[in-house]
Amino acid sequence: MSCKTLEELEVEEVKGFIDLGFEFNKEDLSPRMLSVVPGLQRFGSWEVDHDEERNGTVQDRDHEKIEEAEEEERGVMRPYLSEAWIEDRPESGFANIRLPRVSAAGDMKKLIRYVATSSFCDLQLDYYNDSCPRAEEIIKEQVTNLYHKHGNTAVSWIRNLFHDCIVKSCDASLLLETKYGILSEQSSDRSFGMRNFKYIVTIKEALESECPLTVSCADIVALSARDGVALLGGLQIAMKTGRKDSKESHAAEMEEFIPNPNDTMSSVLSRFQSVGIDTEGAVALLGAHSVGRTHCKNLVDRLYPTVDPSLDPGHAEYLKRRCPSPDPDPAAVEYSRNDLKTPMVLDNMYYKNLLSNKGLLSVDQQLASDPETSPFVEKMASDNGYFLEQFSRAMVVLSENNPITGDEGEIRRDCRYVNRD
Repeated sequence: MSCKTLEELEVEEVKGFIDLGFEFNKEDLSPRMLSVVPGLQRFGSWEVDHDEERNGTVQDRDHEKIEEAEEEERGVMRPYLSEAWIEDRPESGFANIRLPRVSAAGDMKKLIRYVATSSFCDLQLDYYNDSCPRAEEIIKEQVTNLYHKHGNTAVSWIRNLFHDCIVKSCDASLLLETKYGILSEQSSDRSFGMRNFKYIVTIKEALESECPLTVSCADIVALSARDGVALLGGLQIAMKTGRKDSKESHAAEMEEFIPNPNDTMSSVLSRFQSVGIDTEGAVALLGAHSVGRTHCKNLVDRLYPTVDPSLDPGHAEYLKRRCPSPDPDPAAVEYSRNDLKTPMVLDNMYYKNLLSNKGLLSVDQQLASDPETSPFVEKMASDNGYFLEQFSRAMVVLSENNPITGDEGEIRRDCRYVNRD
């Protein structure tokens, strides 16, 4: 079973409760909730047709009196469902829904069965406690050793999580190389500048020595990112495991899911929202640009033929020295550090730079000017603790995007290739 976004789960919940005979008043449901259930919609006593709804007419089928009479005849008390179920759902685009009353006997059995099949996913903390007790410790050891030898690997692990998880699923499809009929996601223009995949092989080999065919590459992607964040000055994040590895690449979908450096802010936010990350979380995740570097290929559009007027003139001159050509050679190592003051520390300097018009990418600088995102930029610039908390929260949401679990995937022997036997 795969994890679902909160919105997908809520839609299933409402449909499921309707199937169980529960009733909803139309005003309890947001227009967005109504819109995602296509065609003629029955919400208990309400029958809603989109055309009639637009004309302001709704037919009331009103079975309430009949059902109340039946309940009274059965003499069953109908308590409200748990308030925890219905109040303050985080990161949800839907209105809070007060669930209707339900009979305590048969309907509750149906409810328990329904909820059991609608859980978010099969991921859990300490998934490998029995099958490979040292799994997370081994990953942490390897990530730490690699960091001390090659400090930029910690940045790569964070990039890996984003590029893998935002494209359909957290399934290690990003790690597959072009071979055996598979086109690697690494060949996409959206993967330009990504590196250090070879060190994932190092981590996997250490795990295979301890627990053969037990720990998935998808979990290596997630846990290495978690440990990379901590090494770069971020918080210790509790991250669930239990993902399986994909048997296919999503190279054809890369451009659909991964933002372009020059995308509009509305487009970027929409892509994050599609995996359950709200605006606050999106602003925080872009703070990963606090560490590492940006290749000239991705920022020259702001420098040539004329300098983007939203870019600080002094910083523009510095960037021109780093990127002297409007047509940089992709194979050349031409780049600028994302943050000149703390280039290898995950902190809120990124947001301070944005407020000084020193963002590197167009999408970065838009965060500070867009009215939907600018309040979060200002708050994160003034409060590093707040930024790190929101970054950690969004990382967890991203890491749980639609993972493959159960028998749907596999545990790869080598993270670069699908198992062939």
